[in-house]
Amino acid sequence: MSVMAAVAQGGRSVLFGNLDVVDARWKHGGGANDWMVENRTQDALPVALNDAGLAHLWLTDEDGGFQREVFSTCRDVHSGLVCVEREPVGRHQVLLADTERIARIVCGSEPGERETRAQGYFVCEDVGLEHAIGADEEALSLRSERMYEGVEDLYAWFPILDNEDLVERCRALLSQEPVRSEDTSLSVVIDIQERRVDCAVDGGQWKTVWLTSQ
Repeated sequence: MSVMAAVAQGGRSVLFGNLDVVDARWKHGGGANDWMVENRTQDALPVALNDAGLAHLWLTDEDGGFQREVFSTCRDVHSGLVCVEREPVGRHQVLLADTERIARIVCGSEPGERETRAQGYFVCEDVGLEHAIGADEEALSLRSERMYEGVEDLYAWFPILDNEDLVERCRALLSQEPVRSEDTSLSVVIDIQERRVDCAVDGGQWKTVWLTSQ
């Protein structure tokens, strides 16, 4: 299982999560203005920040063709929502974030779900990919409960954290058990305003990538 979160407050937003993908072959790519991680085993593109400042995290059982379309053509959360809902193929949960808002989309279940927030947070876990966990969710796995508690605490401190502290707290939360499991093969934090991406593969050291603005 994988777990991910999006937080937005005061004109800042961040996406972060742990992806549990067995036998994944992760490859980093992108240019000076964008960044992505591909899983060559599944031909998937579950993590990306494009040159327009739209970031996405996917929990999905489909290949990456549709994910690449969102990465290459969508400029903000609104256009990302339109694109995802136009082609609701497969079963997936998606978190989107730009400099103004965050969004959560759940497809492949009936009915599908979508929600956007300029202030607030989402926590998602791929428990069968049939639901996402929000602030009103009662039945949490232990992993999601710890993630939710950490995100709630992060949100409370959000107004007084500088960008470095914000990323460090996200990294620390992702490194804790059971938020990080023995199957976690990719951990990632995306600070959209700073155009900063931090990632760690297979429990290795964190690496930071700074992107330039157009």
